[in-house]
Amino acid sequence: MRSLLIAILCFMFSVASGQTQKPSLAKRLFKRAPYDTNYVDSYYDHYLHATALSVLQYQDIAISNARDKVNVNFSPNTAFRFGFGLDYRYLSLEFSQTINAIDAPNPRKGNTQNFSLRLGVTGRRLLGSMLIQSYKGVYMSNPQEVYPNWSQPNTYPLRGDIISEVILGSLNYFFNHSKYSTMASLWQIDRQKKSAGSFTAGLTMSKARIKADSSFIPFATVVASNPYERLKEGNNYLFGINGGYGYNFILGKRFFVNGLIIPGIDFQITKSTNISNISSESQLKIGYHGDLRLIAGYNGERYYGGAHYSNYYMVNRVESDVDVNLFNGYFRIFFGRRFDLRPKKR
Repeated sequence: MRSLLIAILCFMFSVASGQTQKPSLAKRLFKRAPYDTNYVDSYYDHYLHATALSVLQYQDIAISNARDKVNVNFSPNTAFRFGFGLDYRYLSLEFSQTINAIDAPNPRKGNTQNFSLRLGVTGRRLLGSMLIQSYKGVYMSNPQEVYPNWSQPNTYPLRGDIISEVILGSLNYFFNHSKYSTMASLWQIDRQKKSAGSFTAGLTMSKARIKADSSFIPFATVVASNPYERLKEGNNYLFGINGGYGYNFILGKRFFVNGLIIPGIDFQITKSTNISNISSESQLKIGYHGDLRLIAGYNGERYYGGAHYSNYYMVNRVESDVDVNLFNGYFRIFFGRRFDLRPKKR
């Protein structure tokens, strides 16, 4: 995992530095692309952005066995976190924590230990993101489908032994960067004045691991015709290419709706372990992944706010007829103000 993390970081920074001219490393990393002032206003140089925010991160783990026609969905027990963010030029700080008096995890869904770290590089040409995420302890979100006689709608089967870990890095280049601003839609460091869109292309690398003490698919559902498909661990390494489109739609000069969809195809190497502790050989397969983002809000000269939803998904065939698919969701409500740091003229 550590070696993949280092590889992703080197990949993101090497591609980012290669997009600009030479002078120094710092200038190569942070030099901004020119933009069309008829379409974009920039608040990058002299403005501090202070933002109040609420964030919810979650994951859906969908495990299916096509041979036995069994589908099991697991989710961690999470809640909204509340905090603030500060942005000035390329420096960004965001802090949030759970406040139980406002929103607390549902006690009927068990206890989840979680860790999450998101890193990003948002420019006019480039959108880079990195996610390091770990959950331990999940609940079954579809017990009625797994157990036909299930009659306890207020309780959920718990799997405190399941661990899900993801390291993900992606980098995408926007071709119409002079008119379409990713900084306007994602973090409001720019302001889109006229509607515009852009095609994008890039690369993605990831490592995903899901592990348990017993079979992911409960024995009570059906006796598998192939016992080797009773898995308790799956590892997936992914390298793929992306291509998609983003569009900022402007309403009444200040309101905006942004849609960004970046699907991709990939090569995957998988390795699994079944309940008899027999590991399969690594297999090279073709899969697909994607990044979907929807953002809507208000972006004025001083104030901005809105809601941001994103979902990154990976579709993995781990062993024979067994799929382990991960859907990583992120929901953010934000409200902020820009502060002009230039001294006032007398």
